[in-house]
Amino acid sequence: MLQGLKKMIRNNQWIGPFYLCVGKAYRNMEAKWRFDKKKKAFQEYGIQTFQLVINTLNGSDIAYFPAFGTLLGLVRDGKLIPHDFDFDFGVITQERHYAWEKLTHVLEQAGFQIVRWFECDGVVHEMTFSPPISPYVEIDFFAFTRNQDKYEKYACVKLDNVTYNDKHEFSLLKETLPYFNQFQTKKCLDVDVPIPVNAEELLAASYTVFWKKPNPNWKDADKPNDEVVDGACGILHYPN
Repeated sequence: MLQGLKKMIRNNQWIGPFYLCVGKAYRNMEAKWRFDKKKKAFQEYGIQTFQLVINTLNGSDIAYFPAFGTLLGLVRDGKLIPHDFDFDFGVITQERHYAWEKLTHVLEQAGFQIVRWFECDGVVHEMTFSPPISPYVEIDFFAFTRNQDKYEKYACVKLDNVTYNDKHEFSLLKETLPYFNQFQTKKCLDVDVPIPVNAEELLAASYTVFWKKPNPNWKDADKPNDEVVDGACGILHYPN
């Protein structure tokens, strides 16, 4: 009965102002609980998870690299950002289906599990995994696809001015980034990490020219090269 009640609250199936208020309070409480678990797990297992990801993918032929907040911490500080509680990686794709299939196979062989993936018009744009040491640590992988002299990366976003048909439906967000085709190996946290040769240019594109100055109040909505794709929506999938 309790599980059924929780499901009703999450899905907004209760009606009336009081019950909607209760449902919102419950979802906020649940979100805080999950965030606290995620924060604690990242603090405890973050470095170990990072090392496991790198050692696993270095043994494959997958073209991957730390991206966004993870890259920022490594390049600017030589470590993980203490207030960023997940990992970001880019995967350079030519054929997306094959790239995701190969990535999933390699990670699952090492004990990682799929947490969710975002798909729009039959194309998967991002996937999230958790390591075998903790289900609360999350590693986000984003497809980087070349378009002439730029890379395009897509992700999902909820917008206040859009009416969605499903709670798992999200809008499509495009970020355009500088192109690169070479990496330099850098020792970070005791593992050999592939860093894009133009890492500073990538970071400036994502976090503005002030990327070297730490900003704990940074929000992804502040990214200068993000653009919502008009009318494009996708679904955030979860394993059965």
